[in-house]
Amino acid sequence: MTLARLLIRRHRGWTLAWVGVIGLLCMTFSSYAGAYSTTQARELAVEAAQQTAASTLLYGRLESPGTPAQIFAWEIGAFLTLLAGVCGVLLAARLSRATEEDGTLELIRSCGVRPVTPHLATWGYLGGVASVLALCVTLIVGRHAPLDGVTWSGSVTLGATVGVTFLALAAATVLIAQVLPSAGQARAAGLGILAISFAQRAFGDLRGIPGIASWSPLGLRGAVGPMTDDRLTPLLMALSCAGLVAVTATALALRREYAASLLPARPAADRRLRIDGLGGLWWRLHGAGLTAWVAVGAVLVPLFVAMGSGVVDSASRGDLSGGFLAEQMAGTEPVEAYLSYLGTVAALVVSVYAALTVLRAATEEHSGLSETVRGTGIAPERPLATAAAWAALGSFVGLLAAGVMSAWVAPAVLSGPHVAESAVRHLVGQWPGVAALVGVATAVVGLRSTAGALVWVGYGGSAVLVLLGSLLHAPTWLIDASVFGHVPSVGWISAAQLVLLAVGALGCAVGLTGIRHRDLAC
Repeated sequence: MTLARLLIRRHRGWTLAWVGVIGLLCMTFSSYAGAYSTTQARELAVEAAQQTAASTLLYGRLESPGTPAQIFAWEIGAFLTLLAGVCGVLLAARLSRATEEDGTLELIRSCGVRPVTPHLATWGYLGGVASVLALCVTLIVGRHAPLDGVTWSGSVTLGATVGVTFLALAAATVLIAQVLPSAGQARAAGLGILAISFAQRAFGDLRGIPGIASWSPLGLRGAVGPMTDDRLTPLLMALSCAGLVAVTATALALRREYAASLLPARPAADRRLRIDGLGGLWWRLHGAGLTAWVAVGAVLVPLFVAMGSGVVDSASRGDLSGGFLAEQMAGTEPVEAYLSYLGTVAALVVSVYAALTVLRAATEEHSGLSETVRGTGIAPERPLATAAAWAALGSFVGLLAAGVMSAWVAPAVLSGPHVAESAVRHLVGQWPGVAALVGVATAVVGLRSTAGALVWVGYGGSAVLVLLGSLLHAPTWLIDASVFGHVPSVGWISAAQLVLLAVGALGCAVGLTGIRHRDLAC
């Protein structure tokens, strides 16, 4: 078996899941074609987008005349490039540093292959995934040509932008993986680069400085202008930069020792750890990560609340006639709708922390930490129970912190009765959905530690339904099956939230029972 076939067999399920999500996003184009079928609707959309700071922060600048294809590339294109970037970071970490940690690269090298061969196979796989993403976007969007402003040249540049964005952030992650001593640190650094890229693009667009925005990987879409200018020069420049980074990363990898890093690992402290129980051990190992998640949420969510007045005003005037944001703002009072939308997005982010925390229990089974802990006489289910408890508690604290900070900011920028209370309710009210996801993750890990991908399938399905269900014309009952978006319009608790809490409790019970009846790391 060749290395290329080995990589495909090991990562095909994970890769196809990401390609499927991006393909679903592309299939929402028909909703844009219907929403912006008239000149008046397009003019209102362009005016609202150009005058709303929140829209510019999220999606960048929208150029005139605002055809359905332009609006799609502006709004959904932002999500396509962001998802491609996240996929690139995670996949690059899996293919580089993680293969050294789990022994895969050592096994491959023991077969007599040249040191450079695994790295070439990694770049070949990343290039293949980028090509598949580009082709998927091009074909799904291009089939609408020549209607609604869609052109094949615009479809090709949009697809190429998604593929090159994926490749650029993947290359940056592989490079940083040569410097840092662990896959987790490389993954976190890659996501940090993604966040900096988003901030750079947003700052450049808000300040009207294209030079700053266009030199960001996530600003490549604005520099290329799919469906508007279809510039090829920024694509070629970005691809050249990604290639240069790839060559540099490969050279650094060949110059360092196996499983080593250019930046030495922090030496262990000689003093004895004073830890009281599994909860204290968990906090010692992962408390810094929880603090970072809470701090980021407490800053970013109020920031979007502060920039939401333009969106609320546009919705009140009826300027949001279609598209993703209009669907999120439909059906209720604009302030409530906007806070509900932010609450859903915050819950999606917090759920990533919750899922990772529970899945870390499975990782620790395979790394040997759980074996050491259980060797002290700890019951088999207690490490998983501790992870689930911290996931539930940490997600609640994160949503509460974001809610309190938003309640402080919202009355100053959003008009209406009980705005502060609504901000807290729409954020904290999403916690039962996160708790349900914690229960599902606990059940999956408890029954089979190697089935963690099922957790992300459930998470991804719920996210797609709550955000894109209406654009995909999904039936109402299917959208309601998502664990998110069940905050009541009046009051603090609803029957749906009680059901979600019951699902979370049942999932935890199933997982904690199941782990007592299976072997370690099975």
